[in-house]
Amino acid sequence: YGAHCVTAAALPYLGRTEEAKTALNMALKLNPRLSLTNIARNPMFVRKNDVARLLDGLRKAGLPE
Repeated sequence: YGAHCVTAAALPYLGRTEEAKTALNMALKLNPRLSLTNIARNPMFVRKNDVARLLDGLRKAGLPE
């Protein structure tokens, strides 16, 4: 599901929100407990700026808190 999360987070920055939602839906299928809160607790990246950008992109894609 990680690759789908990164894709879903990146696409809104390119103005491709519908594709981001599709990628996010696939990530949610693979991990139904996926949320912004869970990702913030166990981020995929180390640098705070990268984590913030990931969370912001996923928020724009529609991931719930």
